[in-house]
Amino acid sequence: MNSKVYVGPSIPGILPRFAVFSGDMPPAIAALARRAPSLRGLMVPVDRLQESRAEIEKKGTRLHTLRERLQKELSNQ
Repeated sequence: MNSKVYVGPSIPGILPRFAVFSGDMPPAIAALARRAPSLRGLMVPVDRLQESRAEIEKKGTRLHTLRERLQKELSNQ
């Protein structure tokens, strides 16, 4: 099974940064991903964690852009 790790910002009471998932996301997180679709892009394979941590901090990268977009999506709710 392919485990994924969430590399986005912590969402208090719902999703901590670096939470690991095997298989489907829990229902509450899946519901959040429907309202904030950028969240799915911030789930990366566990074996990409190290490079993803660097990428999310570098402006202009895909992960950095998704993190910024997610923050806007969450603030609009």
